[in-house]
Order: sequence, then structure tokens, then C-alpha cells
Amino acid sequence: MARIDSLAAVPVATSTHALFRIDRVARHPRDPFVLRMSVLVATILPGALSVLRVLSVGPAPATSAGNEQIVVQLAEDDGAAAHELATFVERYGDNAAPRIRVGTPDPSRSRLDAAQGACKPGTLGVFWLDAQRPEEWRLYVLPCATMRPLVREILVTAGAEQASIEASWQITRSTATALAGRHALDMAEANPAAIDEPPVTEEPPPEAPGFAPQPTELRPPAPARPRARVGLHVGLGYAGEALARAIPWRSGVYGTIAWAVRPRLRIGAGYQFLAPGRLDEPPGFRAWHHSVALTVAGALPLARRLALELRGGPELELALWRSDDRGRVRPRPIPRVGADAALRVELGRGVGLELGIGLTVAILDVDFVTCVAAPTEGGSDPVCAEGTRRVVADTWRVRPRTRAGLSVQF
Repeated sequence: MARIDSLAAVPVATSTHALFRIDRVARHPRDPFVLRMSVLVATILPGALSVLRVLSVGPAPATSAGNEQIVVQLAEDDGAAAHELATFVERYGDNAAPRIRVGTPDPSRSRLDAAQGACKPGTLGVFWLDAQRPEEWRLYVLPCATMRPLVREILVTAGAEQASIEASWQITRSTATALAGRHALDMAEANPAAIDEPPVTEEPPPEAPGFAPQPTELRPPAPARPRARVGLHVGLGYAGEALARAIPWRSGVYGTIAWAVRPRLRIGAGYQFLAPGRLDEPPGFRAWHHSVALTVAGALPLARRLALELRGGPELELALWRSDDRGRVRPRPIPRVGADAALRVELGRGVGLELGIGLTVAILDVDFVTCVAAPTEGGSDPVCAEGTRRVVADTWRVRPRTRAGLSVQF
């Protein structure tokens, strides 16, 4: 198998047999930046030189590139590194040539059988990342033209996992370019029987009887590995919603929390408060609302930093109002259904700007009513005499709304 060693000097042979050597690691063995850059350079440089050698030969034969694609399979138990690689594919795969997309393997089949089943017309190859070994990852590719699995080993240094993930993405892109050009791949052949074997952990040899163990050398602790994202999204911002002809628009704030159960599927909850709407008649009239919601959302990537999120679910609104002649009226719960469409612009480091529009549909029609009768004790609703009932605000059952705020992904 081809190996990439980020802890030693890496020789790379070009078409003129010139050798390059990366020796900065030897001078600075504990520099995290050097470790990350050495993994990235040692991983990308062989594939880049292979692509340059291919391009120097001449143009590739004409193919129907518009219908060709590469599939990167991602299983639920593939680990954080494979999910990060899938994130790169979702962000940049649509703009690559050929197109690279994320696929889900059949859990009832082996990885090789699932990859062979994904080789359909128009698919050039199927990739998947095996990151079960903490010090060595394996990037597999099954060219659909030969059905012979290939593998590239990537050595991982503690504290430089992100560089190895970026290197995996660069290898995927360069290999996809070579597949599209029908060129030979600079990767080792994989043993099909060893693809699905679990990693073997070596046990230390037993100590010889009668000998005391030698004292071990004290070393500083290894740097902590970067924490993988748990898929939690928290949002906060401005909320605006219509109410009635007398009070056409109100403003307030909203907050949301959601968990990504799948890369593009989220479930969550939200809260919204709308500041009091006021009327001159009756004197002292004010109405304000609280609402809570349960939501199910689907995220659709549109571009590198742009995604469309569609969400909806049941909601419960609590309407409160008061006036000088009636005082505070008891709260009215109003069940309703809401739906929103929001554009999310990625700003960096998991922070995004969200702009959305939507509407709510009230299941019950609740109006703000007053009458001549005096209020009873405690501010509850009085019984209006015939002909004295007066509708202060006839609320709309279907209400448009808008939202604008920031969201953070953890």
C-alpha cells in the first residue's frame, strides 16, 4: 500500500526522477503548524504531480462529463473524520469536475459490495474513508471501470487531524480528475478480504518473572485532539409577524435550538415573543404574544457558503391583552401550525446569518372583544349583553412572518 508519513522526510519522484525532501519536521518535531503542513504537503504533492504528468501528455478523450459523477459513501458509524470529509464534499463537490456527491451505503452489505452496487451508469468511482485506526487512515476507491479496489494510507499525527482530513479531500479531488480523464491511478491495490476487518490492537508482551519494570521516561502530554462537532445549532434574532387589520405588524425576538440527526435533517424547538401592539380605542389597549414551536427542518446546500433550510411543525401561541376599562384579560392559548424558509449564509467558524420568511395558520379563531358589561373579579372575561359585544381586533388566521438573526453550530 502507498504510505504517507508526516513524521519523517518525504521523498517524491517526478517525471525527471528529481527528489525533493521535506526536512523541516526534523528541525521542529513538536511544532503543530509544521506537523499539519507536513501531512498536507506529503499527501497532496504525489497526487498533484501525477495530475501534472497526466496533463502534460495531452488532452483527454471527449466524454460526456456532464453526466459523470463520483460517489463518496458515508455510513452512520464511520466516525468524525469521515463525516468531516463528507462536509467538504457537500460544500465543494457540486463545483468539481466531475461532480462529487455523498452517498449512503447499504448497511446490510459489506463496504466493497455496497461500493460495487453504487457503480451505476454515469458513476466513475466510489470512495470511502476508513478512520478506525487512530494513527493511520485508509482512503479506498473502487473505479467502476475495473471493479478493483485501490487504497491510499494516510498517517495521522496527534493534533494534526484536520490537516489529514483536508488531505483526504485533496486526494479525492485529484483522483476523481484522473478517473474522469481515464488515466492510471497512483494508488496501491487493496486486499478485498482485509477491507472490512476490524483494526488489530497489539497487546504488550508479558513481563519476564523476577525482573522489575524499568522506569519510563516522563514526557509531556500529547496535545488534545480537536473536538468534533456534535451537530447542535443555536439561533437568535429579530422576529416580525402580522396580526390583524387594526394591528398589521408587530416586532419581537426569537430563539431556536436544533440537533442535526443527519447531515441534512434537523429537529428542534423555538420560542418567540412579540412586543405589545397598541390601539387608541379602547383606551389603554395593548396585546402581546408568546409562542413555542417544535420543528423538523431539512437543509439543502445551494453553493459553497449558502444553504436553504425548510422547517415546519406545530406551535402554541399564548395571547394576552388588556385595556383601561377591562384590565388584564386571562391568557388565550391558540394552537397553530407554522412553516418557514430561511437562507443561511456561512460567515465562518460555525457562525451563519439567517434570513427567512414564513407563515402561521391558527387552528382556532380568537378575536379581541370588549363589551359594556363590567369585568368580574380577577379580570376574567365578562358576559356581554345582547348588542353590546364589540370586536376590537379581528385577528387573521393565516399570518405572514419574517425572521433575521445569527445561528451558531457546535
